Amino acid sequence: MTGLDVDERKVQRGQAAAAGRYEQMHFAAQDARDELPAFHGNVALFDVLHYIEPAGQEALLPQLAARVAPGGMLLLRDSPRDGSARYRATYLGEVFAQAISWNVGVPLHFPARAAIVGAFSAREFTIEEKPMWGGGPFNNRLYIFRRLCDGR
Repeated sequence: MTGLDVDERKVQRGQAAAAGRYEQMHFAAQDARDELPAFHGNVALFDVLHYIEPAGQEALLPQLAARVAPGGMLLLRDSPRDGSARYRATYLGEVFAQAISWNVGVPLHFPARAAIVGAFSAREFTIEEKPMWGGGPFNNRLYIFRRLCDGR
């Protein structure tokens, strides 16, 4: 398993947590807009899209889709820009997290749902969407894209 994050502090935390326990886990500081490692398998992208400008999101999603192996899946968590009170709470939470330096300080570009799911052809993927807010105020959703095997 390879974990990428643009924030070197979070990479170091991941390395420390895995050290001596999970020898097959590797972490690297890398921007998701840079060339991704070559692989085919399962992919997870959590809370990343809204840090990337729309053109970058549009370029990244098909790259991720191409790396999902037949029968594999891509798990994507983010907050769709839908104008809801949950979305506004999520946006304000991100602004606060940047203000206290918990998250990197870059412009926020929350994608619309259509921009997220539009990169995954219904001929190649099944799409499932699950709200992740539990009892919290945020608009996070988990999108599960499963690549079909041989068109099935």
